[in-house]
Amino acid sequence: MESARDRRANFVASMVDKGCRAAHLQSRAGDERQEGWKLDGVANQGTRVPGARRRLMSD
Repeated sequence: MESARDRRANFVASMVDKGCRAAHLQSRAGDERQEGWKLDGVANQGTRVPGARRRLMSD
């Protein structure tokens, strides 16, 4: 059995992952301007959980 803390951590990680995925897709779909994509990446760096980028790219 996983503890409540583990469940909460997994839930938060999955929500952050979904947020990253949504931001990633929006920035890709919005327009292909490199500066927008770079700024988006810089702005999101502090909020990413470890491994989120790896999971996102592996899909």
